[in-house]
Amino acid sequence: MNFKKSVLTALAFMLALVCASALDLPIKKVNGKIYYYYVVQKSDVIYSLPEKIGLPRKDILKYNPNAVDGVSAGMVLTVPVEYDAQIKKGYYVIRHKVQSHETIYGVAKQYGISPDRIIDFNPSAAEGIRGLVLDIPVSKAEEQLAREESVPEVSPVPADTIVVSQPAPGVMVSIDVEIDDVPVAEEQVEESERYLVDSEDRLKEGIALVEQPEEEKTFSIALMLPFDLEKEQESKHSQLYTEFYRGFLMGVEKLSHEGGKVTLEAYDSTMPVDSLKTKITGKQNVIITSDNFRQLEDIAKIVNENAPSSMVFNLFAVKDTTNVTNPSVIQANIPRKQMYDAAIRSFITRYEGYTPVFIARIDGSADKSDFTSQLKDTLKNKGVEYKEIVFRNFLGKDNLENLNTADSAFVFVPITGLRSEFAKFAPALRNLRSTAMNPANVTIFGYPEWVAFRNDYQEQLHGLDACIYSRFYMSPEDASFVEFEKEYKEWYSCEMLSTIPMQAVMGYDAATFLVKYLRGEISEKWFEGIQTGFNIIQPEGMAGYINSHLYIINFRPDGSVTKEIVK
Repeated sequence: MNFKKSVLTALAFMLALVCASALDLPIKKVNGKIYYYYVVQKSDVIYSLPEKIGLPRKDILKYNPNAVDGVSAGMVLTVPVEYDAQIKKGYYVIRHKVQSHETIYGVAKQYGISPDRIIDFNPSAAEGIRGLVLDIPVSKAEEQLAREESVPEVSPVPADTIVVSQPAPGVMVSIDVEIDDVPVAEEQVEESERYLVDSEDRLKEGIALVEQPEEEKTFSIALMLPFDLEKEQESKHSQLYTEFYRGFLMGVEKLSHEGGKVTLEAYDSTMPVDSLKTKITGKQNVIITSDNFRQLEDIAKIVNENAPSSMVFNLFAVKDTTNVTNPSVIQANIPRKQMYDAAIRSFITRYEGYTPVFIARIDGSADKSDFTSQLKDTLKNKGVEYKEIVFRNFLGKDNLENLNTADSAFVFVPITGLRSEFAKFAPALRNLRSTAMNPANVTIFGYPEWVAFRNDYQEQLHGLDACIYSRFYMSPEDASFVEFEKEYKEWYSCEMLSTIPMQAVMGYDAATFLVKYLRGEISEKWFEGIQTGFNIIQPEGMAGYINSHLYIINFRPDGSVTKEIVK
């Protein structure tokens, strides 16, 4: 079987520009950055290209790693314009020969700069530009030099090996990609706000899919996510999916030379729905969808009816229940019911001998009342007595005076996971623990939102020996995360987005799990990642599947954090 050669590109639209250059190549402007490009012709081979386009072979491969195994008609090779640009006023500049019909405003629009910027670099343009060859600034020299220093050299690899483009900023690869058809998340912190820092970085890299020998088993994963690449300004929402993709790409690359080959496709799911549906070929083993409930349902329906060998892996729509009736869907987050069951099961075991104390503020939030109600019912069924404390404004010493911490142990369970509410009861509990003859007799059990606590709030968790349940957790001190963070910087020459959960790590974990699972390397579908784990099961009476993985995270008084898997 011959597989269609194509390349995943993160750049959805390309505005062709006409200009004169030392390389004598046309130019494309992509997301505000400018590239020389060359479309490979039918008669071209990799060894004939250096002479034809004026680039040494090593530089062609440096900026187009997908060409290591050869080129084919239609492949688009790109090179940052800074490759042979001059430096002027601290900027790389390229030359633009003004055509007879052009105006300064049209040229400025082509390059995404202002007419005043052109005049700044070409003073004579103030009197008119007819017949001029203009210097066009494209990027600051020092920034581009720093980026180029981080670009790894490309070494040839065997022809039957999948090639992954090293993500040097400025590299773009694209083959057989429709302009409108190119390529993170329902909240993973339950009901809490995602913490996000802005980033100007856009998705720039891709994986090249090369022809595979017929006898080689090839697995295929497709990402259908809203990168919003046709928009001028990247939204925070699309930043998250871009970040997820980056981590996913790293995970696939790391495993790309082991076992069966894995190909990766990606599509911007903001394209018209009819166009997106045509991307479901039936050859994909796994399709990852976004947090768009309706779109997920539509894709899952098509997969179930027309692509029985494919599975939809729902990482982002946490509350979606399509998997209940559709056998082609995996809910990759433990659903609320199963999560509560697992958390309560762990609570009963961990706090045997403790008296649970439920605390609630008058007129305060009760966003966890479903959980506490289920916990109370379980305690009643097991004959475990519990107490309830209701307080006004702030929990005080008088609210706790009837608790004998000398002879009994108490585990406090609030009916809210909100940080604002936590501040109203935590100090009193911390004081109770510090004055108890045995501090271990006072502790607290809480919620996924608390993994986002920092500074004083996190200190309170440690001071109370708090345990919480969560679908994910990762400590910045974990050796596996430290190594991943280092590799991410080497790949992308920038820091990861500061999110909870960290989207790049989530992408990496998901890719590693799926690749190993498809290859049959995971016993009983179990996997433990840096931040997220997977244990795929099919509950009785459910058509599809769920991830049953859940952590219990303990913020210990000595400042350490441990996490245990609920089984």
